[in-house]
Amino acid sequence: MALFESPMRPSQKRRSQQRSFSTVTEYLSSNLRAELEFISNHSSAVLSELHEYDPTQSAESRLELGERVMRKAIELCSVYPGDTLIPANITTPQRKLDNFRLSNVMIDTDSGRVTGFIDFEAATIAPLWECAVIPRWLQDADDPESSYEGGTSEERSVLRAAFLSAMEGEAYDMGRPFRRLTDMLCFQVNVWASNDSEIWVDERLEWAKTHPGIGFPETDEPQIDTP
Repeated sequence: MALFESPMRPSQKRRSQQRSFSTVTEYLSSNLRAELEFISNHSSAVLSELHEYDPTQSAESRLELGERVMRKAIELCSVYPGDTLIPANITTPQRKLDNFRLSNVMIDTDSGRVTGFIDFEAATIAPLWECAVIPRWLQDADDPESSYEGGTSEERSVLRAAFLSAMEGEAYDMGRPFRRLTDMLCFQVNVWASNDSEIWVDERLEWAKTHPGIGFPETDEPQIDTP
């Protein structure tokens, strides 16, 4: 057993331990702000991590770059889409279950009706456009990103069709580019500390000035290196 352990990052804690959020902007930027606070309180540990991740580069320079890009990303959270409703005609926030999988859905075996859900400890209120995503257990069984739950490809196809018919289609389509941002918001500073990350953020900051509520036209997946 180690005598000394690295301090735990806020992103490693369960969401139930975090405070509530009054706006979408505050919700989106929460992990970034927590990471910056962690860096402020544990700079030596972070510098050690950065050096271990890439000994060929200056940890101090990478930390400076990472913090700068993260502050830009916080600014991006306020405008992309920020508190803008996506789509504009839906104002009701949704409950997001971070552990939404088939084994956490309670189903009446006689009627087939869903009677409840379990494992709410990581639940939060989130904008519809972020929630409007197909769960991994509904993706095709041959998809490398799918989970083991969900049954055969044929069974998943039936479940997926029912899921999509009940889900707001506009939120699914319009939210896609914004969900690419939310997928990145849990990254630690070593990922943000790259020129590619800064270019990615800068492009969308500039785009949002003249295209409020409209996602940046995506042609490929974000080319950002992850550990």
